[in-house]
Amino acid sequence: PHCYPSEPIFVSSDRIDAEEDEGVLLSQVYDGMRRESFLLVLDAQTMTVKAKCYLGETSPRTPMPFHGQFIPS
Repeated sequence: PHCYPSEPIFVSSDRIDAEEDEGVLLSQVYDGMRRESFLLVLDAQTMTVKAKCYLGETSPRTPMPFHGQFIPS
């Protein structure tokens, strides 16, 4: 709740014998409760969280992209 993701970007595995969907999805997410953005890294095959990296309060604010932003009603 209170998190607004941008359109994810697929980064494929660099292995020669990799499966079609082997890799990660990257998405910038704005956390409205913390008023801070983070980078979300998901396993593209299982959709499980591999990493979540907050920018820190001292970091400059990262603007959310307009295209692909999802905000539930």
